[in-house]
Amino acid sequence: MNTTTTEPTTATSWWSFMENVQYLAQVGHFFGALSVVLSIAIFFAHAGLWLAFGLGLIYALLKEFWFDIQFEKDTWSNSIMDFSFYVLGGGSAVGLFYLAVHYGRVIL
Repeated sequence: MNTTTTEPTTATSWWSFMENVQYLAQVGHFFGALSVVLSIAIFFAHAGLWLAFGLGLIYALLKEFWFDIQFEKDTWSNSIMDFSFYVLGGGSAVGLFYLAVHYGRVIL
């Protein structure tokens, strides 16, 4: 006789992604980098875009591969994943900016 019980299945809500901390962190890294780089690019045009992207890359390298490993005792695989989402967010900002300039006929 099987006496194990199973949890009742419930429909997942659209908010259930918040239960996964790693997924939430990646969304934060992506949108954080995207918003910082794009905001600076809006006010300072092309020079600001590349300056923000470059400084953001240096910040992400130092934060993920030095600070997190030394002080937060993070693993290399988590640091690589976090860094990649910083780069994806910053790269998406560069792409969105150039799409806006090219297709939006914005003169900068």
